[in-house]
Amino acid sequence: MDHELEAVFRSWVEKAEREWRVFDHNPELSELVYFRDVVPYKHLLRSFYVQNDVPICWGAGDCLTTPRSKCAAGKHDTCEEHKTTCFPCRAAAWEPLESRQKA
Repeated sequence: MDHELEAVFRSWVEKAEREWRVFDHNPELSELVYFRDVVPYKHLLRSFYVQNDVPICWGAGDCLTTPRSKCAAGKHDTCEEHKTTCFPCRAAAWEPLESRQKA
């Protein structure tokens, strides 16, 4: 794994998070800015980890915490915070709108 590249990605995430904190006083705007300005950098870092076989937490798409456990179903790596909110498990249980309308 290229640790210099990882450090660059981490610095981008940290910079974006610092700039995002300016909006703490406005929750609605803060959420928008977070998803627009912070999450893309987190996704770059997560993708880098996946490409380099570094475990990532599957509980939330923006989580950078090193996984230390499995989800409640025991199928996917998660951090403690996201143990019960595993995204792949929730996605697998999702039914398309068409099948829900036919029932």
